[in-house]
Amino acid sequence: MEQRERCQELLQRLEEKLPQLGIEGSLNVWIVKPSAKSRGRGIVCATRLEEVLELAQSCVGTPAGVCEWVVQKYVERPLTIFNTKFDIRQWFVVTDWKPLTVWFYRDCYLRFCSRPFSLCHLDARHLCNVSIQKRYKTWQPDPRVPPDKIWSNKQFQAHLAWLGRANAWQRVMVPGMKAAILNALRCARDQVGSRKGSFELFGADFLIGEDLQPWLLEINSCPTMSPSSAVTRQLCANVQRDTLRLVLDRKDNPTCSIGGLQGNPTLWSCYSLWRAAYRGNRARDPQRQGSYRNTDNRL
Repeated sequence: MEQRERCQELLQRLEEKLPQLGIEGSLNVWIVKPSAKSRGRGIVCATRLEEVLELAQSCVGTPAGVCEWVVQKYVERPLTIFNTKFDIRQWFVVTDWKPLTVWFYRDCYLRFCSRPFSLCHLDARHLCNVSIQKRYKTWQPDPRVPPDKIWSNKQFQAHLAWLGRANAWQRVMVPGMKAAILNALRCARDQVGSRKGSFELFGADFLIGEDLQPWLLEINSCPTMSPSSAVTRQLCANVQRDTLRLVLDRKDNPTCSIGGLQGNPTLWSCYSLWRAAYRGNRARDPQRQGSYRNTDNRL
């Protein structure tokens, strides 16, 4: 009993220093992505440093930039829906970098994998990218997952309500995504080449951990606006319409409707809310008691 308490105390101390401790798992899986490719091409998973180094060294002699890699700790304990992994595509628009001016889009969508989640098989099931999953149209992870493997954020909120976590979307996930996007942009803005009067639409990809906290995977420039489902057909059209309203109509009419776009003041207030909610969750549950992995059970 004493040894168990000491282990719990050690984990608690580690968690204060390692924010990702709760999602790391025990298999030491790392995901390795080519820096100059898109649509899931060339991504591999590794569990040993030697594997990562061997991959990097295999590119010796190739042109500069071709063999640059992004190495991230794999989220071994993601929230799943019907035992199926998913990620979230979240749009935002930057209309100025100095001062940083960001517009977060209210609606987003979920992308499901084609197979039940398992760390024993890190194949197609670990990449939610539509370009990857469309190769496996005949695979169906669970009859409750739609055939096109896309959910709107409203469908996700209904699922969270069914789980008894109706407030998690607005109080934890959305503020957390906004905070992650703002922090990433603040880190990069001095290296970004930009000019006044320009804008860019981005697509950020997030995973949700078992503790319902969002984790930023990557930010994509030129995100696809080609609809792959009924959900994205409507959303992509809305995003394009509202972006044009923001950068064109708003110049002549500052009070015109910009649809689902939300500006910086909303982002910053949500960042403060997320910080408070995040700290509150840690204080209430320092030992991560209760797993959210089995999302078929109510929380």
